[in-house]
Amino acid sequence: INLELGSLKIAENGGPGGHNGVASVIEQIGPEFTRFRLGIGPKQPVEIDIKDFVLGRFTSDQNNLIQQKLISYVNGLELLLTHGPSAAMNQLNRRPASP
Repeated sequence: INLELGSLKIAENGGPGGHNGVASVIEQIGPEFTRFRLGIGPKQPVEIDIKDFVLGRFTSDQNNLIQQKLISYVNGLELLLTHGPSAAMNQLNRRPASP
């Protein structure tokens, strides 16, 4: 929820960021692993319970955006696996240029 819908970010180490699944992994293996994060955007509507938002379905427009991004996700994962976290972070974690 801390990344815009459709965005991708790679990070090394860190905390769970409120994610119970990541907290469980950290508990089992420690915090030193690479995260391949895909954004789902901020919680909307604001009043919705966080777990209902995270586990809810995408709207048709949101799903279309995700479908359009699938190739870039796969390419990003391939970059991470073939060139390592540093190279992948340098290339993929750039902020989009302002208009």
